[in-house]
Formats: sequence, structure tokens, C-alpha cells
Amino acid sequence: MRCSICGCENHDAAKFCHECSAPLLLRCPACGVTNRAPAKFCTQCGVPLEDSPLRPTPRSRSPAERIEPVRPLDPAIVKGERRHLTVLFCDLVGSTRIAANLDPEDWREVIGFYHDGATEAVERFGGYVAQLLGDGLLVYFGYPKAHEDDPQRAVLAGLAILDGMTALNERIASKRLSRLAVRIGIHSGSVVVDESDSKSARVYSEVPNIASRVQSVAPPDTVLISGALHHLVSGLFVVEDRGAQPLKGIEDPTRLYRVIQPSGARGRLAAAAVRGLTPFIGREDELRFLSNRWDQAREGEGQFILVVGEAGIGKSRLVQRFHEQITDTPHSWFECAAASLHQNTPFYTVSELLEQIFRWRREQTSEERIAGLEASLKSAGVKLDEALPLIAQLVNLPIPDRYPPLQMAPDQQRKRLLATITAWALGNARIQPMVIVVEDLHWADPSILEVIQVLVEQDAMARLLVMCTARPEFRAPWPQRAHHGHFMLNRLSARDAHEMVSNLAADPTLPAKTVAAVVARSGGVPLFVEELIRAMVVSDDFRPALREIPATLRDLLMARLDRLGEAREVAQVAAVIGHEFSWETLRAIAPVEDEKLATALKTLAEAGLLLEQGLPPESNYRFRHALIQETAYQSLLRTKRQSFHRRIAEVMEERFPLTGEVQPGLLAFHLTEAGLGQQAIPHWQAAA
Repeated sequence: MRCSICGCENHDAAKFCHECSAPLLLRCPACGVTNRAPAKFCTQCGVPLEDSPLRPTPRSRSPAERIEPVRPLDPAIVKGERRHLTVLFCDLVGSTRIAANLDPEDWREVIGFYHDGATEAVERFGGYVAQLLGDGLLVYFGYPKAHEDDPQRAVLAGLAILDGMTALNERIASKRLSRLAVRIGIHSGSVVVDESDSKSARVYSEVPNIASRVQSVAPPDTVLISGALHHLVSGLFVVEDRGAQPLKGIEDPTRLYRVIQPSGARGRLAAAAVRGLTPFIGREDELRFLSNRWDQAREGEGQFILVVGEAGIGKSRLVQRFHEQITDTPHSWFECAAASLHQNTPFYTVSELLEQIFRWRREQTSEERIAGLEASLKSAGVKLDEALPLIAQLVNLPIPDRYPPLQMAPDQQRKRLLATITAWALGNARIQPMVIVVEDLHWADPSILEVIQVLVEQDAMARLLVMCTARPEFRAPWPQRAHHGHFMLNRLSARDAHEMVSNLAADPTLPAKTVAAVVARSGGVPLFVEELIRAMVVSDDFRPALREIPATLRDLLMARLDRLGEAREVAQVAAVIGHEFSWETLRAIAPVEDEKLATALKTLAEAGLLLEQGLPPESNYRFRHALIQETAYQSLLRTKRQSFHRRIAEVMEERFPLTGEVQPGLLAFHLTEAGLGQQAIPHWQAAA
């Protein structure tokens, strides 16, 4: 057997090359999947790998011989993709009447102020102003780059536009105009984005039209959202149900909600708690680890724990469960979270932590907050003269006249502020054991990372447990120490996932096949399990619900793909091939060069989207999550999918001809999806 790395011949029973120690691999003549010696049958399709009439006579081939050059896609294919978009439509109330009473130059100035203020509010929350329609704005959230919280961003932007109208009215007071007001409507749904025009993108869907119709029935100075959008932001905002209302051009009445204000819920878990959390399942080892570290912290051996895991894996739920378990033990608990919206806002998360620490309430006056701050700092043994002005300045509280003004440079103030927070934490930990939780460090700004670093370097002899959560891409800027703990939160086991599905479905008659399908499709990610079951429960038929991606997950999944840059296109092509694919097959389909293809696959593997086996050109890959594959696949235009399916069928017939004999259904599937139904019929018959 010839080694694919060094070319050395080895005896047939060898598993590793005696020259370079590389594993000896056998390539299946039918499907191209690589198998480890001494396998006799392909683990993918079952074809015999040696001493079989099905197996062709082996012949050494160079990588260039193995596959045809990249064949470009049909140039007639429109450049664009399918996306889940949240569309905001904003319009000025009574603009025709206002314009009639103004000189055209004055009207242009007013409209300019209005557009500038609204655009600033939109861009602050990551929106894209697609069009300025006279006195209206058409805004997209989810294009050109998706965020996992685009629906929430859209609603926050709408509220920010309303807030900005107050400043606008003050600015144009000299124009002697009646008070200006706007109507805002927001809707969410699937669209096709056409990018063939380099100057602007066109959206094809009813979504913008519905957003416009929602705006048209909104009262002045109101943000009105559709029921579809409310489903995505439920619990994050205080809303008023306006009932189902008829909209012009829309066949059925649409349920609408008026947004009043943010609810104050921090994150998806807090919002879900409003409707009731699902039962906590599994994670016994992780909870035992946290409990042991907490016992050490209570004895004066301070601890730092970092919990790492992908989105939806249950990091926040684990923290909450741990909190529930220690409620009977006297302690202080403070928590905050970094946010994608504020990762470029210095000291935002620090300010949130301080509000938790000093237990400030919205209804408190500045004087009451100052009094509480003084009492807390004093009890911790922190000197007030310097500490209070530093903290008051950070959180925009007026500094009482009895305190001397700060006479420090900004850098020095920053250092003293960090020292003050640390001194407060360590001082209070002497009074009572303390837990400080900071979630989502992957979105943290440098200031909160500095606070954590100072704490974890000085808490080794304090009754303090600092606990943080982050996604895998986070890299801690501080060195690892003996009292630091770190673990990766993995997906649920098959047993725990089955239990979760059964509990959520609350249907003892649910077929075992359906339960297994949900477990497989979710990949053991608790959030995916929960949203798949929720989509099934509200559907009369489980089968369509199993095939669709829940709306609540689309933005999260698309955001993961958008963060990949150019590698996203390779993920889309790979998704057309299937859940598993080989380097050779992907190389024949993907319209990129070998070096870029290798870089893209490495990016996808490092991002946790692909599992890799072997080295190119003998490597094979598998998507970690079915939902990620489906999101990448569904983001392609139908014309692009058909072109890729057609090319895949060609490669299978030309390079792996035995596939048609061993797996005719696979070839028939690609031919059918390519729109070549007549050619697929004999292969479907063979599969039957």
C-alpha cells in the first residue's frame, strides 16, 4: 500500500507508513471517502475496498489528475442570496402640509436634520439605510451583515429615532413649525437580496411592503411591530397588544403591537424566563466542579472560572442553575454581561456591574444614589475622598461639593478606578463570600477585561469567586494561575437530548423517529432543541416544522456564517454537497483556488462549523450542525443551488462512476435538485 504523504510502499496489513508514520488511508472508488487501513469496506457507502470486482485497478494519480479544473458558474446567475431580514420603515407625519408652509430651502434643511438624526440612530444599532424616500427611510437589519439580535436592534433603533425627534424639534424651533412627529413600522421575514447592481441592493419580498403598511397605521410618535417580529423579541420589550388589524393589500388581518420601552431583561435567557424556562437537564459534572470551587472560595481560597461554549449551548443556564444551588449559603451575588451593541463603548459593562454592586434603582434620586455609594464604599474599608468622585464621574452622578475635585490625568484616573473596584470587592468579600459573574466576554470592551484581570490576580486569598462565560473565539489576556479553572461546555449527550425533547414536547405519543430527528438536527445544542420543539408544538403537522429553520434561530445562524468572511461562500457550496464531503469533490465545485479553499476550510474548522479528518487532498469534512448546513444551503439563490447540484452530479458520474451503482439515490437527488428530472428517473428507479 502506497503512503499518500511520502509515496513509500508498505505491506498490505500496515496501518501506518514505516517511513513517515503517517496513517495509511484507502480511498473508496465509489464515493471518494477516505477510510483507514485495514478497512475492507467503505464506512460511508459499503463498497468493498480490496479484492472486489467493484474496485478498479489502483493507479497512482497526481492531484491535478484527480479532478477537473474549476468550472465557473453560469454567468447568467444573479448575484445575490436569500436572507432573513428585519425591515424598518419610518415616515414623517404630515410632511406635505409642513412643506407647503415653508420656503423650499428651509424645508430642505429640516429634512436634512431629520435624515441625519434618523440615520445616526439606525447606524448606531447596526442597521443599513437602504433608501431615503423623501421624508421616509427604508432600513434593513440583517443585511449586508447579519447580527444574531437584529430584530432587537431594529426595535431599539425605532425607539432611538423617537428620542431623536425631541432634539430635532428643539433644533428647528426657530422655524415656527408645529411639532414634528414620525410613524415607525417594523416587520421581519425571508427575502431575496439582489446584489447585481453595485450601487445598491434590491430586496424582493412582501416584507418591505408589510413594514410600510404597518407604519401607515401607526399613531404619531409610535413604534408599531408585526406579530412575526414580536415573536422574535418577546420579553425584551414592554408592548401593548393592538389586536389584528387590516392592512392595505394584505389579505388577512395582521396582529400588531405598540412598543413602549425595553423591558430591562438582559439577554435571551432573562426574556425567556417571562414565559417559563425549560427543565434543566444534565451538566452534573460541571455543576459538581463549580460547587467544589465555590467551597474553596468560601474557605478563603479565591477562585476564577471561565466557562466556554458555542452560542446556545447553555452557558447562562448553567450559571443560573449554579446560583439556584447556592441560595441557601450566605453570599453576595453580582452579575453583568458584555453586549455586541456596546463592545465599542468604553466602561459600559463596568457601569452595569457598578449598578449591580451598589443596588441602584431607576426611581432613586442622585442624592439617594450618592448616599448608598458612600455607605457601600465605607463598609468595604475604601477611602471615600478619592473613590467616590471616581465612581460618580463614571456613572454620571453629580459629585457633592464636600469632595475635592479630581486632579489626575485620564490614565491615572483609569488605574485608580480599577484599584477602587478591586478594593471594594476584596473588602466586601471579607464581610461575606461573594460571586461576581461577567457573561459574554467575547463582546467585552477592554475596560471590563482590565477589571477582571486585576480581580483574578488578587483574589487568591479572598472569599471571592469570579465566574465568566465566553464563546470559543475568546482569548483571555491574563496568564493562567493555580486558582483559575476553565472548561468547555459540550453539547448534550444523546440521552440528555432525548430527555429534553420528551419533556418539551409533553406528548408521550411522539414517535421515536420524530424524537431522534430532533436530536440529530439540533446536534445536542439545548437552544436548538428548544426552538425546534417550540416550532413543532405550534404547528399542526410535525413534518414541515422539522424541515424548516425556526425564525428565532435564523439570525443567530446567519450571523455565524457572516462572521466567516470569504469562507462563507465555501460553506454554502459545501452545504449543497451534503452533511459530509471530501476535499476532491468540494474542489471540483467551489469556484475558488486551492490555496483559498484550504484557508476557507481551516477557517470553518476553527470556527467550529466543520469537523476535519485527514489532510488535503485526502481530507474529508462533516458539518457539526445540521442547522448550520441548512442555513448555508437556504441562503443560496435557487439558480445557484441548481447550478451546484448539476456540477456535483457531473463530478459523481465522471470521477466516481460506481456511485451510481452503489448509491443511485444520491445521484438522483442531485440531478433532481438541478432541475434534471428526466435524467434522474432511472437513478430513482434503481434506488427503489
